[in-house]
Amino acid sequence: MIDLLIPMWMLTVTCMQLIPWSIIGIHGIFQKIPDEYQKDCDVSNTIYKFIIDLFQNQIVILFSVPLGIILLDQVEIYGLIPTLPLYFYILSFLLGLSLIFLGGVVSKYVIFFMQRYMKDQLEHDLKQYAYNMRSYIKYKPWQRILLSFFNGLSEELLMRVFLMGLLINYFGVYPVIALLISIFLNGLHHTKQGRIMGSIPVVIIQSVFGVVYLIFNDFLLIGLMHMGADLAALFLLGLLNRNKGNEQVS
Repeated sequence: MIDLLIPMWMLTVTCMQLIPWSIIGIHGIFQKIPDEYQKDCDVSNTIYKFIIDLFQNQIVILFSVPLGIILLDQVEIYGLIPTLPLYFYILSFLLGLSLIFLGGVVSKYVIFFMQRYMKDQLEHDLKQYAYNMRSYIKYKPWQRILLSFFNGLSEELLMRVFLMGLLINYFGVYPVIALLISIFLNGLHHTKQGRIMGSIPVVIIQSVFGVVYLIFNDFLLIGLMHMGADLAALFLLGLLNRNKGNEQVS
């Protein structure tokens, strides 16, 4: 019975999470941005949509992925049980907060390169980022905190524990190959933030998460690190938008 449930679990998580994840990325590659993208988005059901999206895209993963690892009876092998001293997890969260600076440096050089050699693509990416990030800009502080918490944990469960963990421990794929597949899908998914401008910084930061998982094999460690990175990014986004609004008013 267990031998049947495990492939069903793999197929279910893949169809419900990994495939839609990839489709969103492919859509980002071919997305065309309306000329009137500066108009405010409809916020009449923002809270409702936020809660629904949170359950569908993040919270479901927190239950579905660990369930299969339990069926495999390999909770420790996949790193679901914390084994490190407490200060490791505190430092991991702080490191995640500081990764916003790494992302900023990478973005700076990517934009500089695109300004010189890919001006049309840069213009598209800037419009795409502004268009797709409108709803995030309108998030309240509690929404930013909730999204950072659940997304940090769920994305690492899906992309590291499920994808990398299965490729390495179940299918015998070389760890480096599993890491490359994981960060490729991370970059693909974030093309909605700009085909190139949005995906390259994400690939660099997600590589840190993947390497840390390979070294320490600890889900909570990378989950907290990702949580810190998301928290810093979402609050910085709100701060920059607030400053931009103040400059326009003045």
